[in-house]
Amino acid sequence: VVAALSVQVVTAYRGSAEGMTVSESLRAAAVLVGLVPQGLSFMVTTTYALAVIRMAGSGALIQRINAVESISNVNLLCLDKTGTLTTNNLTVEEVRPMGADALTVSSLLGDYCASARTSNHTTDAIGAAYPGRERAVVAEAPFSSARKWSALAFDDGVYVMGAPEMLQPSLADGSLGTEWQEIAATGLRVLLFARASGSTISEDEPQLPVGLVPLAIISLRDELRPEAKDTITQFINAGIGMKIISGDNPETVAALAMQAGFASDLRAVSGLELDALSDAELRRVAEESTVFGRITPQQKERLIRVLRGRGRHIAMIGDGVNDVLALKQSDLAIAMRSGSQVTRNVADIVLLDDSFATLPKAFIEGQRVRRGMLDIIRLFLVRTLSVALVILAATLVSADFPTTPRQNGVLAFLTVGI
Repeated sequence: VVAALSVQVVTAYRGSAEGMTVSESLRAAAVLVGLVPQGLSFMVTTTYALAVIRMAGSGALIQRINAVESISNVNLLCLDKTGTLTTNNLTVEEVRPMGADALTVSSLLGDYCASARTSNHTTDAIGAAYPGRERAVVAEAPFSSARKWSALAFDDGVYVMGAPEMLQPSLADGSLGTEWQEIAATGLRVLLFARASGSTISEDEPQLPVGLVPLAIISLRDELRPEAKDTITQFINAGIGMKIISGDNPETVAALAMQAGFASDLRAVSGLELDALSDAELRRVAEESTVFGRITPQQKERLIRVLRGRGRHIAMIGDGVNDVLALKQSDLAIAMRSGSQVTRNVADIVLLDDSFATLPKAFIEGQRVRRGMLDIIRLFLVRTLSVALVILAATLVSADFPTTPRQNGVLAFLTVGI
């Protein structure tokens, strides 16, 4: 457009000085208007639309057209463990009683899961392994990704189930040992089941009751997706970095990551350590670490923001409400089809097969589209600048206007058009 306007000014000045006829002026104006690449926006829209169709055929539904361009620039992929790296099909591996006999613990676990008004994959798995009876609930604190625990208050006290490191400060003896850490290091999800007798809990602002007595350590197995290892290898070969940001224990996540093909020397960091870090320290830790465990939604958002500040173009995969803040902060938001409605609403891309195995193909398609768009832009610019230089050269030597609208149309057809 700038080139066409510049040539238009020069031609108009020359025409007024040399007395061009109206017919010659109109012919020159028609040629100059033709220099503006009117077809460029059409070609961009058409190319992106075709890319959307091809990606949808491979299982990636594009909800925002600019995602096609964004996906070609991604150099860092952040993903959750649960539901992405794993299938989220939990099974109880083992229950180790601590403060009661095995029969009592089994009965209490069954009653806890049967009585919970708000269920999740964890309580469903434990309830399937240990059926129980529904009891009258005095108060309930549903599981929260920020707290990492849930609780039910019965007539005989409060029963709490959650991450061992989150419950440990409220234990009666203040110590839990290292047994649960050894289990987590094998890739199993570890929970602590505990009770506080004679206590209750507030439903408005739940707080852990003091004097918790451990009842059992529960380990659950989350099945690794069969395509995970091959998919991660494709990302590595494509030069795309990967980081896992999860609410689970960092040792558990790190063990699963190595099973899926991540380097064995990866660094894992707990969210409990991140709050004390300044932005400068967090930037260094974020770059050096691969696995982030026990992360809250706010910490996940902060990590994405810090990594973007380092010049990374980030794609974020999520499936739960706790991922929404991070998805909004990322350059490219990707959601699972089975994820929550709010997650799908904020996503640029929805994975129809609930598998991130379709993403390498989508990234390759995005890169192909970007290369194609650059070729198209070069064609338009070369034609426009070439004709503009010919017209300027003719103007400088006071020659007749060198082209007609018909000649310009034929040139455009033979170069850009075909």
